[in-house]
Amino acid sequence: MFLQVKGDGHPQEVAALDGDGHTYLCTCMLFIRPTTGRKLIIKEWIKEIEGKEWTASNKANDEPAFNRALNKTASSVKGYLLPQEAFPCGGLYFGNAAWRSETEGRHAIIHNNYIVGFDNKLERFRQFGL
Repeated sequence: MFLQVKGDGHPQEVAALDGDGHTYLCTCMLFIRPTTGRKLIIKEWIKEIEGKEWTASNKANDEPAFNRALNKTASSVKGYLLPQEAFPCGGLYFGNAAWRSETEGRHAIIHNNYIVGFDNKLERFRQFGL
């Protein structure tokens, strides 16, 4: 499955790939219109989650399950990636001052990831004036 960047002037198709060449996307923020193909992804995602044992020692998570479902249904789905400039991950936004400065004023939502704990996340937002 190839995904296009939506609305940031990139007409080429792009895909986020894992080390095995499979599409791998972060599931922190999804906007999904209820088309037939996208409903298929959700149904497959649910199957993937239900197929794993969730225990204190085996903390399965939804992101790998989503990506397995996405790769299974790739031929049935058309999708877009949100532009990184407007929707950066925490690793990029908080870890790259030059990028943050170059794109200032264009951020819509910043994913406060790559840090653990509510209090830590809140403090980092405060440190960056967010």
